[in-house]
Amino acid sequence: MKRPVLVLLSAMTLSSAALAVPAGYYIGGFGEANFTDSKKDDKQRYDMIEDGKGLGLELGYFYDSRWGGRVEWANLDFDNATGGSDVEGDRYGIDALYRLSEEGPVYALFGVKHLEAGKGHTAANLGLGLDAMVTEQVSLFAEGAVYAGLDKSFTDFGAKLGLRYHFAENTPMMAEPAPQPEPQPEPKPEPVPVDSDNDGVMDDEDLCLDSDPKYAVDANGCVVLESYDVSIDLQIPFANNSAVVRDQYRSEIKRVADFLNDYPQGEVEIAGHTSARGNAAYNLDLSSRRSKAVADILVSDYGIAAERVSHKGYGETQLLDNSETAEADRINRRIEAVFTATEQRKKLR
Repeated sequence: MKRPVLVLLSAMTLSSAALAVPAGYYIGGFGEANFTDSKKDDKQRYDMIEDGKGLGLELGYFYDSRWGGRVEWANLDFDNATGGSDVEGDRYGIDALYRLSEEGPVYALFGVKHLEAGKGHTAANLGLGLDAMVTEQVSLFAEGAVYAGLDKSFTDFGAKLGLRYHFAENTPMMAEPAPQPEPQPEPKPEPVPVDSDNDGVMDDEDLCLDSDPKYAVDANGCVVLESYDVSIDLQIPFANNSAVVRDQYRSEIKRVADFLNDYPQGEVEIAGHTSARGNAAYNLDLSSRRSKAVADILVSDYGIAAERVSHKGYGETQLLDNSETAEADRINRRIEAVFTATEQRKKLR
């Protein structure tokens, strides 16, 4: 039995198919040949036993790529040296397993066993084993071990051959491979700048994406606004030496009121004027009364806020016609609306 086992061990060691087993739990069964010390067959304290054989089971666990452990039970049947009936007995114990390399199948084993055959004894064992995967979860193993008695002096040799079923996935127990660099994603192509409203500012910087390209825009793509002064003319003639607004000119005053409503931030000054005839001081007072009359109509009849309407008389200081004719007098007796407001207009390119 010794020679076939040694040949098998050598073959497993050299075989390129001998792969390390996975970490985790396993269960195994084996057949065993036991070669006893020569002194056992002629001494009563050993029950005259000779070489034996048997079957056994083991339950083990590999913690990592090197270390493992197991519990073992075997039923052995020994020959009787005196020719009597065979001697049978159980053997049980524990072992520690240590792989000699992280990638190889060879491991050392050492432990303690108790054999109940014969008079019974306890022994320390030391040996070598090989384990090779034959399927994804089944491995073939072979071991050779020396048993040295602890309570009696003897040295036995045992050889096993068996199969193990590994509950873990078949990942070879070897050193962790060096981490491979993760593939770098291909760089994304740079986005092509887009100017969807054709105003000269790219969309990623444009805060006003719907601007009309005919208007000038600022750096944010928004239309530039410019301020313009707006005004309205008002011409209301008065009868000679009168500050009464005639009814036919109320439509002119309404036109000013509408204009003020269109520009709620604007203000208006109602300026009164006279002809050059008569006393200058009188004319100045008359023009003031004329301008106040128009301003009062804007406030009272058309609801314009009083603080937006001012009035002032200019007398004969701003004549439109200096010819001293009746027609010139008619033209110079007038009311003007001086409107003050600004309007925001889009700037053309």
